[in-house]
Formats: sequence, C-alpha cells, structure tokens
Amino acid sequence: MAYFLTWCSCYFIVFTSFSVSGGLLGDVLDTATKPVSSASDTATASQTLSKLGTYIPAYLEVAQKIASSFVPEPQSIPPINQSLQWGPGSKDRDSIRPFHVRFSDEMVKDLLYRINHRRKIRPSLQGSGNHYGPNSALVKQVLDHWSQKYDFKERAKKLNRHPQYITNVNGLDIHYIHVQPSGNKRVVPILLIHSVESNSLQFSNLIDHMIESGGDFEFEIIAADMPGFGYSQATNKQGLYEYHIAVILNNLMQRLGHSQYFVHAEGCGTFVACAMGVLYPDTIQGFHSGFPVSILPKTLIKYGLGAIFPSAFGISEKDEKKMYPLLKKTVLFLLKNLSYLIEYATRPDQVGIGLDESPTALAAWFIQVYTFGANGRGQNLNPPDGNIFKNYDIDDILDYLTVVWDQQSATTSARFIKELVDFKDEVNFDMYLSPDYVPFVANKRNDDILFESNDLIKDKFPNLVQSNTIDGGHFADITNPEGVADSIRSGVVAMENYEGRSNNKLTHKKKRHHHHNSGNENSSGYNPNENRSILPANENNSGLLGK
Repeated sequence: MAYFLTWCSCYFIVFTSFSVSGGLLGDVLDTATKPVSSASDTATASQTLSKLGTYIPAYLEVAQKIASSFVPEPQSIPPINQSLQWGPGSKDRDSIRPFHVRFSDEMVKDLLYRINHRRKIRPSLQGSGNHYGPNSALVKQVLDHWSQKYDFKERAKKLNRHPQYITNVNGLDIHYIHVQPSGNKRVVPILLIHSVESNSLQFSNLIDHMIESGGDFEFEIIAADMPGFGYSQATNKQGLYEYHIAVILNNLMQRLGHSQYFVHAEGCGTFVACAMGVLYPDTIQGFHSGFPVSILPKTLIKYGLGAIFPSAFGISEKDEKKMYPLLKKTVLFLLKNLSYLIEYATRPDQVGIGLDESPTALAAWFIQVYTFGANGRGQNLNPPDGNIFKNYDIDDILDYLTVVWDQQSATTSARFIKELVDFKDEVNFDMYLSPDYVPFVANKRNDDILFESNDLIKDKFPNLVQSNTIDGGHFADITNPEGVADSIRSGVVAMENYEGRSNNKLTHKKKRHHHHNSGNENSSGYNPNENRSILPANENNSGLLGK
C-alpha cells in the first residue's frame, strides 16, 4: 500500500503542480502537439521544455518528502540472530556430504505415467498465441518431448558434471555446487544466488564459462540452492525472510572458509544478495546483479517523473526507449505477465499443491514464465510456440521441471515470495528501504522484464562501479551464459579496483581445499576436515531431503 500511495502522490504532485504554475502543463502539451513550422516555433519549444526542467527538482523534493512520510528510510538494521534454527538439524551438523543428482526409476515411471495418461488439454482460442496463458499446442509439444525425448539418465549425468555437496546450516540441509580452480592463479571466491523460477543447477552452463581461464585470477564458485529450492531442505516454520536466507548463505560460506567473497544474483535472488550486502558490508566484496533494480520510494517517483522529462533524471534516449511509455512498457506488462507472483505472494500453497501433483500443470505454469522471460519479451506471446524452442535448449528447462517434480518443491519455492513481501516484519521492510553500499555491478538485459537507468539504480546501490547491457531477457543466465560470465569477470576486476572502498581486493593465493579426507590445510589456516566429517556419497544423498 505504501508503494501504491507513493505512485499516486508522485503523479498527483506532477500534474497539479504543472497546472498551477502559470499553465506550464498546457504549454508543454501545446508544444508537443503543435507542428513545428519555423525557427521561432523551435525556439519556443526549447524555451518551454527548458522552463519545465527548472521546476523538476522542486517537484521531486516535495514528492520525496511525501513518500518519506509514508515509508521513512531506516536509520539502522537491528542485530540478526546468526544461529536461528529453521529445521530439525542433523547429528552430523558440520559434515559436508558429497551429492549426486539421481532421477530414480520409480520417480521417472510415475512421471511418465502421469504425462501419458493426462486428460486432453482444452484447445487455445484461435489466434490467441500465448496471451491467455500457455498455448495448448505448446504445452503438448513440451510434454511430448519430456516423455519421449528427454533422456533422464543422460541429463542427470550432465547435471553432475560439477561437484555437489550437502551440509546442514541453521538446521536445514543446504545443497550447493562447489567448483574449485585447478590452476595456480589468485583465487576469487564467488557465491551464485538463483531466482525464484530456478535453482543452483541452472547455473551449470554459466559455471562452464566462468571456469574458463582469463586474467590474473580464477573463480572458486559456490552456487547454493536456497531453502525449499532444488535439493535444499525446506523449513516448516513461518518467517524465513530473505535476510534469514542471507544469514544461512553467509554461514555456508564461512563454513567453507570464506570470510570475504563476491556475490552474483539473478532475479529475486537479488533481494537476498542485497540483504547480505546490508548485513555483511565488510564480508561482501562486491555484488554483481543480473536484475539491477531499485524500488525505493524516491526511485519510483523518479521513474514516474522521468516519463515526462527523462533527461532531468539522467535517462538517456536509449534507456528511455526501454522504460517508456511507462504504462505500456512497465505497468501493464508487469501486471499482465507477473500475475503468477501475486499468487505466490498471497496463497503459494494453493497453486503449489496443483503443480506438485500434475506434471501438465507444472509444465504449463513455468513454460509461460520462460516464454516472456526470453529474448523478445512480450513479443513471444504472439506465436503459438512462444519461441521457446528458438530461445532455449528445451532440455535445460526440463532439467528444472524434473528437479522440481522430483523434490515436490513447487510449493516450498513459491513460499519464498510470500515471505519476501511480508512487510508485517519490520526488518524485512527495512531491508527494502536500506541502501546497499557494497561495490555494485549492473548486468542489464535488453529484453528484461524491468529496466532502469543507472541514475535510478544508484538510489539503492550508490557504489555502482560498472554497468553493461547484454543480449537476452530475464533468464539470460540460461540463454546467454557467456555474456553473463564475461560481465561477472570484468565486474569483479572493476569492483576490486574501486577506489571508493579500500582493502577490498582479495590478494591471497590459497591452496584448494578439497572435499576429501586429505587433512591438508590451506594457507588461510582453514582445514575443511577439521571438526567436520566428510561423508561418502550414497543413495540417501539424492532424493527427497525432508521436504
């Protein structure tokens, strides 16, 4: 409601102020609609717009004061319990267990039976494409591929190409990929955080490109499933907010021996990473985001006023085309295509129960999300096939659907959004309003669901050190992993060299700590085997993890 009032106050101030300022709004509209037939007309237009520009700062200041009265910026974040338990825990709490993805014959047999014995899908309306939801022909095509062409054993083998582990953190078994470099260059640890429509395994293609050698350093990559996603255990308690997940992921990194590290996040994972930057500013050496947006009240006001006078807010002509017209490019698009998040935010179990029960529903639900989240954005809704097979390797999407089905995690992952927007929790709300001062790199995508200029992004991330725009949509980490990897690599260099923050360059060249019982310590003094047992892989390390 506060954000709704902010938008209302923004537009009320803009239009009423223009009206009482000597008819300036009328002059602007006349200038915009009147044909320019002479040099004098051009001069008049220039003078009118210039006059308008002088009023903008005053309007903005008043609007921000009104917005601040609704949602004042927090002065500080109270201490957060770092050891709060969200699950039953484990007798081998500190152990690190090797993990392998395995799609059991029983699970596959049941899944194929459900797909092959599904009811006939009611046909889509003629010429409707995917505007009413996923086209019936597309859903059938995806289900047929899943049941007839998707090789479960080969795909599981491919998903296991990067080492994976499970360890219990804050009472929950957390699954993560851990790729350690094999060369002798300086090691830079980085944590990858996925979005709500994803899991850590969907970073596999990105990791392939990140481990390619380049520059004077190599990445040590940790990609973790958030609780309730992928193969990480879900909590049975309410109130697992994004800042609690930030604590869990930081505790994981501490267990792996990293007191300082970088973070990359996609989609809603950005909010978790942002909370990490607020809570651990000396630990997070830099934040690279694939969804760089600010939703602070003052940003929303600038976004609205920028529709009238974009140059006053540092919005270039190129950015303007991606952001405006505001109603069409942003408001209506988000309302039309992100309605599924409203369901997640209000009654996640209502939709999750159906998705966990029916592979047809599961495929239809997420195919729609991936359709508008690719190159072309809303244009993909026009053709019946949604350009899905053009924009993606369909097996990559089916990898995700298979893991969700195997772990029955549609419900538990949807609850993330419910907790994310639960503003009854004051700390949760304060996290939204708190600037994140760690060095920041914005990796924008040409066809993302939301696009902001750098000046707007700086409201939330004042230390923006680099910004780039690559081809792709919201899921560019899947469709353009090379572009994202290049941005991460160059972004880390920029953040390490950022003069606005001293002593942020990781200069240690440490030995690789491996997950086996070698007993060798690395140069930082961390012994991965000290006080923690490394359990061998077994059949119990794959499958349902206490969901």
